[in-house]
Amino acid sequence: MWGRGAVNVLLLLLLAASGCKTSERSREGREPAGTPAARGKQPAWLDPSAQLPGSKTGVPKGGPWSQTTAAAADAIGGRVVDTLGRPAKNVFIRIEPLPSSPGGAMGIYSDDQGYFLTRGLKPGQSYQLTAEAQQQGRRWRGTVQT
Repeated sequence: MWGRGAVNVLLLLLLAASGCKTSERSREGREPAGTPAARGKQPAWLDPSAQLPGSKTGVPKGGPWSQTTAAAADAIGGRVVDTLGRPAKNVFIRIEPLPSSPGGAMGIYSDDQGYFLTRGLKPGQSYQLTAEAQQQGRRWRGTVQT
């Protein structure tokens, strides 16, 4: 079994082989860069000079042009998922105004992630959305009203 002195010598040899030469103060009286005393009392992530570029940027305040509610009042969208919460792709969603009127129904298919979005609806109108799918010979259906 090795003694403590042999372990220390082995450790110093490994440090020297990896490029570590000394942990003493430099000639200018500063601590080496990697020592805790050289970093100061604050952690590096609190150092203002260590902040990422763009940290002082912000988002401008909105104006009348940024009224998203008026722009999206004619749209309806959502996501179709199966009973396990996984996205259901290529599912047909029938959209009918309430109360129903002849020729008022329209439809859209969900995308690969189960999302759908349609525009051109009448603002303030209630709609019934019915998702219909068929899997392994079984028919699935879900309905929601807005």
